[in-house]
Amino acid sequence: IKDNLILSLDKKVPDKLGMIMKFEQDLRSNTIFIGFESGIIIGFQIDSEMLKIIYLSTSHFPEPVLDIQVVGGLKDVTGTLISSSTNNIIIKHTYPISETITNRIKMNNIFKSSDLTPSTPQTIEVKGTKIAHIAEFENHLIWATWNGKLFIKDTYSGVIHKYKRSKGNIRPNESSQGSISKNQYENKEPRYVKLGAMAIFKSTSLSAVKDIKSLVVMNRSSQRRLDQFISHSWSFVGYNDGTISLYQIE
Repeated sequence: IKDNLILSLDKKVPDKLGMIMKFEQDLRSNTIFIGFESGIIIGFQIDSEMLKIIYLSTSHFPEPVLDIQVVGGLKDVTGTLISSSTNNIIIKHTYPISETITNRIKMNNIFKSSDLTPSTPQTIEVKGTKIAHIAEFENHLIWATWNGKLFIKDTYSGVIHKYKRSKGNIRPNESSQGSISKNQYENKEPRYVKLGAMAIFKSTSLSAVKDIKSLVVMNRSSQRRLDQFISHSWSFVGYNDGTISLYQIE
């Protein structure tokens, strides 16, 4: 793929794509997206043992792609993809859900449109850098950074909620010899617990939890708490210290 892109795009992509950082699939169009260490994002479809390249973005180059997510609804005419990197920019891409390549070039069973050029998508400036996890649904944009900060933005009102898990103030000294230097460990540990994973659960996907009521005997207080829980959408966040936190989105 790399050699074909370099030749067909007149070297508008780097000589090396680098490691694959993230895979993402749009089930509506059966399009697979790959984000590379070089900052390149490629979208392609596989049809009858042929690979068709339908999308290309160099917006993150030369910074690596840290996360990509397909967003949007089943009835959308065009597809939407959001991506993040090591800076404070989230990029929103649009691509055709049903792509028919008319003016096409064939190279080693790889088809691409002859007029395929790197896109110029929308850029969104956000708080924080090194954005490792991103999500968007309805009127909320959610992102989380490597250093443990989670942001939930209401795109209608512009209000941003920020969450983080602070580390303890006491830092252990693992040396068998001990130390009397109080500055030895200062500024060496991050202030917050690093964030390892994030998943979004919409209220509609939690509606099946209601069936638990018919299987488990619950008092009224527990029923009220369950009803309130499944009536909202949540961000589940896993931290490097083994804890899982839930943050209400709406």
